Amino acid sequence: MTLLSSVLGITALLHGAVAFVSLDSQGTQIQRVNKSPRRSSHHQTSPLSLELPWIPSDDFGGFYAINVAVGMPPQSQKMVFDTMYSDILLHSNTDPLYLEACKAATPVETCSTFDNTTSATFHGFGNGTFVHIQDDPEDTGEYFSDTLTLGNIHIKHQTMAVTNRSAFPVADFGTSPPNQQDGSRTGTFKQYPNFLESLVREGVYDSATYSVWLDPSMGPDNNPNTFPPGIVTFGGIDTSLYTGQFTTLPVVAINSTKVVSVPERWNLALSAMHLGSSSENLVKTPEGESCIISTGANVLGVLNSTLDALLKSFPEALFNSTTSNYQVSCSERNNPKNKLSLTFVDPRHTDKGLSDAELAKQGYSFTFTIPAAELIWPSDRLAPGGDPSTCALAVIPVEATGDPCFIGIAQLKSGYWVYDLTNGVISFATAAYKGEKEGRTIRLPKGGIKELFP
Repeated sequence: MTLLSSVLGITALLHGAVAFVSLDSQGTQIQRVNKSPRRSSHHQTSPLSLELPWIPSDDFGGFYAINVAVGMPPQSQKMVFDTMYSDILLHSNTDPLYLEACKAATPVETCSTFDNTTSATFHGFGNGTFVHIQDDPEDTGEYFSDTLTLGNIHIKHQTMAVTNRSAFPVADFGTSPPNQQDGSRTGTFKQYPNFLESLVREGVYDSATYSVWLDPSMGPDNNPNTFPPGIVTFGGIDTSLYTGQFTTLPVVAINSTKVVSVPERWNLALSAMHLGSSSENLVKTPEGESCIISTGANVLGVLNSTLDALLKSFPEALFNSTTSNYQVSCSERNNPKNKLSLTFVDPRHTDKGLSDAELAKQGYSFTFTIPAAELIWPSDRLAPGGDPSTCALAVIPVEATGDPCFIGIAQLKSGYWVYDLTNGVISFATAAYKGEKEGRTIRLPKGGIKELFP
């Protein structure tokens, strides 16, 4: 809704004992014997991978979509795949504001609506139980439960929301932690188990996890209109979509870099940002910035102090008051000096006198680099009314949005991200290009990446 040391439980009998198969970070099998196997109490459902097609939008650049079905019989819904939002939000087929807004902003085939009168499993909780105050006019509707279907997964009584009055132009599949649900934030509805928690509650998977890969290639002509699709994998990882080792960091608070016991949003602690080969750290706050790792935003949102430092490297940048972004020459998209490096850390270890290299070596930090073409976009892909013949920085000040720092789609394409609600962590590895390596999907145990790759 805004701009988510054990071994793998694969066993085989071997000479009267149990052979456990663990895997290194590349998915290579390592076999060892243990006489006391752990047994799962439920059916071992394979990880579910779904394609996330890119949908361009004249209103806000575009988004990665997920196709799901709601109700019985199932009604198809094309929704924003959003790690920044907590609810699964649909729009009623009787909501005239939504239909008008959607047709103006996106291809008409993305304008999904829901007819609760045709679903035999619909149970409404009352009009007015859903209120979203961040849109103008505010969205209203109700929470309800119904059957939610993704691929071969069926959740029979998943709580969701449906609007009867909303000018927000898309439906939203929120995968952020549940304590940011609109109902609990506005006091109109109690917090409920989100989709990830339902997967565990109903015995589908051992942990409330999913992994996200947004194809790091830019498509034809580095054009955001033609981004290739991404992939989300629920309950596991796909070893063909990343390279190297995973680094796992704790989720931090929304407005500070303090580690929290229960995730509020998918925030990590950003400690450093460097442009090109410059040694200047563009992050000017000593404690760093708490940043949402968000598929619900296209761009990088940072504090004014960070943006001001970045703009010093683009002295020709002009602020466009109509589109609220900084325009630069499109030739800068091809300048390798404009790559941007971001470093995230485990803030519990930053005061121990460890060097940056030692923090990374011990798994307390990771750095990834954004190519220039992902830092600078055509203006019309960043804001309504933008001139497609000009380009602009895909960076905005968060003070203007009311959100904390966020890392958006343009930056996430460089990584393979595993969101783990059960353990309150996010794991990162470098994204592989499609077809770069062979691999397979692997189910994640309750302990997540750290249990899979001890």
